[in-house]
Amino acid sequence: MTIDSFSLTLTERVAATPKEILFSTALDFKSLPEAQQNIASAHEQWTAFLSDSQIAYEDLGIVEFHNNEIDYETPFCQIRLTPETYALVETYRTSHPELALAQISSTFEEQDKLEVKNRILAKAQEQATSWAKQANLQLKPGFQIQLVEPEPIAGDWIIGPPLSAKVNHFNSWIKLTYQVTFHVEPRFFAPEDMTVDYISLD
Repeated sequence: MTIDSFSLTLTERVAATPKEILFSTALDFKSLPEAQQNIASAHEQWTAFLSDSQIAYEDLGIVEFHNNEIDYETPFCQIRLTPETYALVETYRTSHPELALAQISSTFEEQDKLEVKNRILAKAQEQATSWAKQANLQLKPGFQIQLVEPEPIAGDWIIGPPLSAKVNHFNSWIKLTYQVTFHVEPRFFAPEDMTVDYISLD
């Protein structure tokens, strides 16, 4: 077959500090009697703290919570936190260890995402040059780069009080996948010679 282009699909996963993280919250108790006795007041204290701290939240109702081989119903909320408001929540958790957080998604600065994109592009150009040389293909100037839908990275539940009120759980990951298409001088090329799974013929 004759080809005039090929594509590389590459992923980078880089640790970074988001400008905002969406968390889910639930109330984690060690026994069913403790949960039944304290869950209403604990939820009332938690939402009062959010209101006093001017942290917006969405009350998603009651969900079934599973922990330590016990099942009970707990109020379930979602909150968006910045590094500053996250520090306030961690301070609250030092005296309210029943509050559990789960990271849902992160929002990053555009500059941080651009740095990841540039790293992918540099790697793609290096690999394309190497592969084209091995395949005796002549690269043309230029390329097309397209974002493949990024995969959300969910964090584990953060249960129990932190060691301090530092922003010690706020770091997250930028995970982006891009497809980069390179054009070459048309040439007959045998598909069975393709041995790299992240390269596709166009």
